[in-house]
Amino acid sequence: ASLANGAVHVWLRPELWRGSSARPEAPDAGATSVFPRRLSASLWFASGVVQTHGWLWSAVFHARDTPWTHAMDYGAANAIFFFAAFAATVRTFSVAEARRLASVFACFACCFVAHLRYVNRRQEDGREYNFQHNMVVMVCAATYHWCLLMQWAFFGKREEKRPGRNYLAACFLAWHACALAEVLDFPPVYGLLDAHALWHCGTPAAVWLWYQFARRD
Repeated sequence: ASLANGAVHVWLRPELWRGSSARPEAPDAGATSVFPRRLSASLWFASGVVQTHGWLWSAVFHARDTPWTHAMDYGAANAIFFFAAFAATVRTFSVAEARRLASVFACFACCFVAHLRYVNRRQEDGREYNFQHNMVVMVCAATYHWCLLMQWAFFGKREEKRPGRNYLAACFLAWHACALAEVLDFPPVYGLLDAHALWHCGTPAAVWLWYQFARRD
């Protein structure tokens, strides 16, 4: 299931690469607040790279559970959530100027590194990973990401209708339906299919819906 998620990214990402590597369009007169299409494509392409990396390590970890693969799987998943929060911030507030873009990225990168350092230190009860803190931070990052994007897509005061926003809404619903299995953990169905497996089996469809939004954006 992890490989299936990564495969959807590999399948659909080339179109974003072509958009990000195209010649920059000439800006319209007076349209300084418009987010460049090339930067939008580059942002979602980079997001796809980060997510593909995460799903690769997810597949490795589920095939071979060792301290190293555990650290790489959880760290790569953390990178997905932090980059998603960064991308939502950049897209929502139209952070297109290079210096501001670098500053926002540095801020989220520092938070990401600080989170990794905290969750991977030995706990008072002897555990080497703080699962509870990690879950809280990831839920907060996901909530921040989705609240920003949904407000931007559907409730912006001066914006016109966002292309692909219906796909974004469908992705939002599909992703959260799958996430319920991960957050509200339950015993394996008939002793075979557990909540974490359902989460991974359901998300390829959400990934496809996300790319339908990204290509239109």
